[in-house]
Amino acid sequence: RLALEAAQIGDWELDLVTQTARRSLRHDQIFGYAELLPEWSYPLFLKHVHPEDRARVDHAFQESVAAGRDWYFECRIIRPDKTVRWIWARGSIFKDNSGQPTDMLGMVVDITERKAAEAAIQRLNAELHHRATQLEEANKELESFSYSVSHDLRSPLRGIDGFTQALE
Repeated sequence: RLALEAAQIGDWELDLVTQTARRSLRHDQIFGYAELLPEWSYPLFLKHVHPEDRARVDHAFQESVAAGRDWYFECRIIRPDKTVRWIWARGSIFKDNSGQPTDMLGMVVDITERKAAEAAIQRLNAELHHRATQLEEANKELESFSYSVSHDLRSPLRGIDGFTQALE
């Protein structure tokens, strides 16, 4: 529990039969609540998932439960105050004696700062690529100018060299 709190990780356990969940205070704080809500369920979770991400997240959940394998994803959530945050979550399936999935135990982390840093890096990379392209173009122009100057000065320099040798 101490390690999860220190790492700012929320934990949860979802009953796959009733779709209700037990979770930590940190879990609910990640979703924008100061206190633990009286109830939490998978449908309530989906209501928090950003509409553009909802179908993908739900599809991955359904596949995970059907196949009995871990569920992990990143998505945007919308908090009650309408702020958009990014989360990363992972859940592991637990089965009964007959092999039927009964519970999913998992964790959730707010990765909004990491996503902002990734976006900043992508913007910087795009800017660096743009500047590198501009530098290549400038180098080609300089090369062309250098060739022109060298070619244009060749004849006058030969003439000067010829006069110099005549003077000597």
